[in-house]
Amino acid sequence: MLVKLFVLALTFNFQLSTFSSFSQFKDETGKTVTANGNVQIDVAQSKFGGASGLFDGTGDYLSLTDNDDWNFGTGDYTIDFWVRFNNIPTTSTPMFFYSQYFDAGNCINFYLWKWATDNKYYLQHNIYSGGTWKIYYQINTWTPSTNTWYHLAVTRKGDTWNFWINGVKQVDYTLSGIAVPDFNAVVTVGSNPAWTTSPDGWIDEFRVSKGIARWTSDFTPPTSAYSYENVIYGKVGIGTTNPTSKLQVVGLPVYANNAAAIAGGLTAGAFYRTGADPDVVCVVH
Repeated sequence: MLVKLFVLALTFNFQLSTFSSFSQFKDETGKTVTANGNVQIDVAQSKFGGASGLFDGTGDYLSLTDNDDWNFGTGDYTIDFWVRFNNIPTTSTPMFFYSQYFDAGNCINFYLWKWATDNKYYLQHNIYSGGTWKIYYQINTWTPSTNTWYHLAVTRKGDTWNFWINGVKQVDYTLSGIAVPDFNAVVTVGSNPAWTTSPDGWIDEFRVSKGIARWTSDFTPPTSAYSYENVIYGKVGIGTTNPTSKLQVVGLPVYANNAAAIAGGLTAGAFYRTGADPDVVCVVH
């Protein structure tokens, strides 16, 4: 049995077969999406599926109303996507990929920025609450080019955040005990309400995952379009019909491995615990 204790909060694959028009966008998790500005489905460029989302750099973005799926809290999460720049940011002009913006002192952002002081590009992920930075994670070791597809991601695993560029892990950013606030605000893909700039180029396979850091070491970027995952989220019980936590196991015997479980009298399909740390639930096979 496989139980996925995370939420697939948002997925855009931008495949043309999904849409009835070039201005209609669909989130595979069922949330209502509003297209703003001139953002559109474009068949000129795509990473997978023959189409992608085209943003013209000024006022183009997708928005979704507030939802508990954006409430990351102290848990793990991942934001990842493919992007191809038609133009890269000019000095002091940010390109926002993901934002939940309540006001200037309360927001979460993931964006690319070119600083005037050193003329370098900064990939940034920050969370601002009550007028104070909770995290301010940035790297300036990447110089993007136009007309190239990049897979970008940011993950949180425990107390550590990482950027990933084409599957390569960037420097760790570690802070203890950080809770991402539950902002009562829309989520935007391709903009931040305080700015009119958006990415100038194409975005494909945009995904937000709550409750999981999808990568913890270097990986090969996805080679096909994402499929919608059947995610179980909430309280799951084994041996109880009234679980009090996300995964609660009650009354299962403890065996070291499958052979020991069979020797102990369990038959195929029965559940047991390994007694390891963490206590893994297994099924006899």
